[in-house]
This record gives sequence, structure tokens and C-alpha cells, in this order.
Amino acid sequence: MGSFLDTWLEKKNRIIVFAGVFDPVHIGHISAAREAMWYGSKVIFLPERVPQHKHGTAAYKHRLAMLEVALSSEPNTEVIDYPEDHQYIEPTFTWLQHQFPNRTFMWLVGGDVLEHISSWKDSDRLGEFSVAGIVTLPRSEDSFVKYRPNKIHDTTVYYRSRVMRKRSHQSINSTVIRQDMEYKHTSLPDGVHDYIKQHSLYTKD
Repeated sequence: MGSFLDTWLEKKNRIIVFAGVFDPVHIGHISAAREAMWYGSKVIFLPERVPQHKHGTAAYKHRLAMLEVALSSEPNTEVIDYPEDHQYIEPTFTWLQHQFPNRTFMWLVGGDVLEHISSWKDSDRLGEFSVAGIVTLPRSEDSFVKYRPNKIHDTTVYYRSRVMRKRSHQSINSTVIRQDMEYKHTSLPDGVHDYIKQHSLYTKD
């Protein structure tokens, strides 16, 4: 009984950090957040103000607003407006520690990001910033054939591929949606397609 209670309390104390561009947020993002709840009690979405590796994105205010719309009916989720332009490990997680004192974090990332984390500045110090682990969910069966580490430096990596294999939207991504908004609008959470149309986002004009 004691170990069960300890595990429950540990999970309740953990917050899942889901950072990204979210341009736009789609049902794959929502599904990943739901699956990641296995490891914590709440998911916070942290959209990047100025994406470092992507260009031509919708304005930050729109990406933030689309997340608010998408998560309005999702329990135990929250959109966080991080004040800095870029999300580097040390300043971002230090800021989160101040926002959520006495909590630990699980960092939710995609397989494409996982491959590069070990080379990022301060990735060897995640434990200092209350990061208890890294969670990743593949989009397809072969996502981790070449790279499936058990740890990034001293931080344990957790996988949820067993569940995600059953998803029908594994191939959905924001780039595909932007290229053909009308065809892919069913890949968007309720209300997000209407928001995009209302504000004329991703038009080809």
C-alpha cells in the first residue's frame, strides 16, 4: 500500500512540459498530451514565440490563441505564455520552477527532437531544473529504430509506443495541414479550423 501511495503522490506532483511551435496545433498534439498524462497529473503547453528552426509561421498571438481554443475542453491542461523569444533549457526550466514551486517536470518531446537533445547546452543538468524524465511518443513503428536511448546524460527517457501504434493520425503534422487546410481540417481540434478561417491564416495568396 505504501509503495502505491508513493507512486501516486509522485505522479500527482509531476507536470508534463510540452514545448513546440504548434503551427497549428492538431489532434496529434492533443493525443500525445493525453498519452503523456500516464506520467503526470497535468500537461502545460509552451508555444515558442520565435521559432529557431522554422520560418513563415503564424504570429505567436494566433498560435497561442489556437492552443487556448483546442484545450478549452481538455482537462488538466494549460497554455503557458513564456515571456522569452527562445526556449533554452536553463532559463526555461528555471522560469518554470518559479511558476510551479515544489513540482517536478516530465519533458514531452518528439522523436525528431530526442535525437538532438544530448548536444544542447545544459542538457546534462536537467536534474538541477527538476526534470525527472523525458517522455517521447513515436509517430510510426520505425521512429526509434536508429536512435532509442535509455537515458540522455543522467535523465531517463520513457517511451509510449505501445499505445501510439493504434492511432490513426500518426502521419499528421502541421506542415501537411498548412499545405492543404481544407483537406486536412478534420485533423484539427474543435474550433481551431474556424479560428484559422476567421483570421485568414495559412492562405496561399
